[in-house]
Amino acid sequence: MTFIVIKCFCDQERFIMSKRLATMLKKGLPALLVATLCLSSHAQGWKFDPRVGGLQEKMANATVKLDIVKQCGNWTGTGVLFHFENKDWSKQMQVVLTVRHLLDDAESVKITLPVKNPNKSETVTRMDFLLNRNTMVVEPHPDSSVDLSAIIITSALQELQNQGNWSLCFSFDTSVLADDNFYARERQLDPVVMIGYPAGLMDEVNLQPIFRRGVYATNPSLDYRGRKEFLLDIPNNGGSSGSPVFRFDDKMYNDRTRGGANITIGSRLVMVGISFDGINPSVDKTPIIIATGPSNNTAWVLKAARIKELKEMLIVKYMK
Repeated sequence: MTFIVIKCFCDQERFIMSKRLATMLKKGLPALLVATLCLSSHAQGWKFDPRVGGLQEKMANATVKLDIVKQCGNWTGTGVLFHFENKDWSKQMQVVLTVRHLLDDAESVKITLPVKNPNKSETVTRMDFLLNRNTMVVEPHPDSSVDLSAIIITSALQELQNQGNWSLCFSFDTSVLADDNFYARERQLDPVVMIGYPAGLMDEVNLQPIFRRGVYATNPSLDYRGRKEFLLDIPNNGGSSGSPVFRFDDKMYNDRTRGGANITIGSRLVMVGISFDGINPSVDKTPIIIATGPSNNTAWVLKAARIKELKEMLIVKYMK
C-alpha cells in the first residue's frame, strides 16, 4: 500500500491537489491513507507576500550578496535573511545570517537588496546598504569556534520602508529549519540545493543569486568529526561562504516515515544548514579546504541547530 499525504498552502492549491488525487484514484492507484492538510503561512513561519512568489522565489529572494572590505582586501560572500522573535511575538528583529570569518575585522559590509517604490515606478531596482564599523551591529555565535554570525538590519529595513520602498526580499524564521528528527530520516546522496554568489556571480539585471545542486557527502544524521556539521558533494567556489543549504522537493517526495513508505504529494522546503569553509574562527583564518582549479567540489555545512543557538542568544540580549 502507498501512503499519500497532500500538503496545500492555500485554498487554490488544495483544489488543484484534490483534482489530482481524484485522477490518481480513477487510475486505480492503491491508497490506504489520504489526508488533506491546509498549512497556514503562520504555522510554517513563512510570511507569504504577494510580491514574492513560490518556494524557489522565496529561496532566491532570501539570499543576499555581501561585499566586505577589510584591510587585507575585498571579500565577497553570501547571507540569508531571517526574522527572529520572542515567545509572545512582542519583539522581532531582522538579521542577515552569514559566516563569522567574513565579518571578522571588516571595515564595511555592503548588502544588496532588490526593491521597488510603487509611488515612483514598478521597476525593480537595486539598493545597496553600506554598513561601516560605526553603523554595523554584528553578533557572533556564542561559541567562538562556530563560524556563524548575524548582522542586525532591523533599522536599515525600517528606513527602507519609511522611504516608501518595498523590499522584494523574503525572510525565513526558524520553523523552516531542520531538527534532529528530520536529519534522522536523511541519507548520504540525498539531493540538496545551495544558493549563493560563487566567485561573486549573480544575475545583475534581475538581481538573482545562483542555484546549485549537490548531495550529502556524509550522513547528516551524524555529527561530522564530532561537531554539528556535515559535508556536501557540490560545486563550491569562493563567495559561497554563508550560502543557505535546502532540502527542496517539488510535487512529490518520500519523507521516510511509516517504515519508509510515506509518499507525500506536494512541495517541501527545509533549510538544513549554512555553508562555510571548515574554518574554526577561534583558532585561525585559514580554510581547511583548499580549492584546486576553478571549483572545489566539497562544502562544509553548519547544521541548523547552530542558527537556533544564535537566535536564543539574541533573544536574551535584545528581546527580553
